[in-house]
This record gives sequence, structure tokens and C-alpha cells, in this order.
Amino acid sequence: LRLAFGGHQTSSTAVFHHITNLPSLSERVQMLVFRLICRAQHLPADTLFTTVTSLCLQSTFRWPQLVRSSVLWTSLPASPAQRARIAANDTYITNHYQAYRQQQHDLVIYRASPPPPVLLSACRPTLGVDPILYLPMTIYERSRLVCWRMRWLPARPLGCSRCGHGHASRAHLLTCLSIASRLGVPADSQPNPLDFFLNTYLPLTKPVLRGARPLTEAQTHLVSFWPTLCLIMQEIDVICHPDEDFPLVALQPSGSRLLSWYGADVVT
Repeated sequence: LRLAFGGHQTSSTAVFHHITNLPSLSERVQMLVFRLICRAQHLPADTLFTTVTSLCLQSTFRWPQLVRSSVLWTSLPASPAQRARIAANDTYITNHYQAYRQQQHDLVIYRASPPPPVLLSACRPTLGVDPILYLPMTIYERSRLVCWRMRWLPARPLGCSRCGHGHASRAHLLTCLSIASRLGVPADSQPNPLDFFLNTYLPLTKPVLRGARPLTEAQTHLVSFWPTLCLIMQEIDVICHPDEDFPLVALQPSGSRLLSWYGADVVT
């Protein structure tokens, strides 16, 4: 993953895992073990695996230890009959695994000590691919949003070319560019006004808009302020890369691709 996004050998991959909805290696191991145990419950009695495991019930063998150490399996109802029915239900297995992953994520971002990771806490609290990765937009608009999520924008300490401040940090940019008022969100929005907008108003799926049906309040807010957000991200990019020679298309963000896909031509 670090090779994929150009990170150094110790860079964190937590945010990248989260916005792409990639399970960690430990979660993958839990799921593989869980599926193996579930499959073993319905193998015919004359199979080699069933015969061997029936002879390896003592604690000295690996199979009983594997079953006891499976968090997903031990969290199922204790009744053998119930477990057998669940093990045959692929939908339940998948949902049980997703609930486990969400629980593990919640334990990290809502913990009191040590404090949760700042960047991970700024992302959407629920698991799923972040809409900034698949909603229609130009490569420049998408790149700026991904860089903001990964904290590559700003990437290094530098002065603010807009106001002359000595350090254009994220906190400074949020204030200097009046992001809260420009996006129509409260100044004390958590985790910050920009991420609050991304987490609250970007749709997960294309809305079903029929005829002249009015937009909802959230949809209207997105349609009204999405071009402003694209402009804000362009301003941040320019401030953070004062020596960059941007192409003309990168300096003229409009957000039109998302608005056209979203159906902004309906009555608001």
C-alpha cells in the first residue's frame, strides 16, 4: 500500500485502508478462519477433514485452539444448532464480519486513551469506500480531496501566500479561507468544517430524482456549495504549492461533473 501511494516505509496506512474500505491483515485472518470453521460444520461425515478433526478434539491439537481463538465464531450464539444454521447462511456470515470490522473501527476512533488518530477520526465513521474516490469529478478535484484526507495538503511547513502568515497549517487554512462560512456550515463543526461537509453531504449513491421532484435539504446544500468546495481546494493547493506551474484546467474548478451526474437541473 505504501508503494501504491508513494509513502515512506514507516508512513501510516490507516486512512488509506479506511477510505478504500480495505480490511487489515488481522481482519482478513479472522475472516478466513471464520469461514473455514463455518465450512467445516457442513462437510460430509466421510470426508478426510471431518474424520481428522473428530480425532483432534484434545486441547493439544491446533484445531480446538483455532476454534476457541476465533472472535467471530465465539461471538455467535452458544447453541450448536443455531451455530450450524448460521454457518450455512452466507449472508449472515458476511454481515457478521462487517459488524465485527465496524466494531473494531469504533474501538479506535471513539477511544478515550490514547487519543484516536486525528486523520482517521476526520473520515466517515462508518465503513465503506469514501465517495471522493468514485463520484464524478476531474482528476484535479479528486486528487485534492484525497490529498486532504491523507494530510498531504498541506504536506510540509510553509508560509501562507494569501495572508503572509508564517505557517499555512490546516487549522490556519480553515480560518484564513473562511471555509466554514463559505460552505454554509457551523464554524465549530466536527472534526472541522471541510471534513464535516465531505462526511455529511457527499452522496454514497446516485439519488433517484423523478421529474420536477424538489431536492432534499442536504441535496440542495451540496448542489449550492459543491462548486465553492472545489474552489476552496484549488486555493489550498495553490497556497501549498507556490512554485507549481498549474495547467489552466486545474485553476478553473467548477464541480460541473458531479452536479450533472447528481441531477442538479431538477427543481430546487
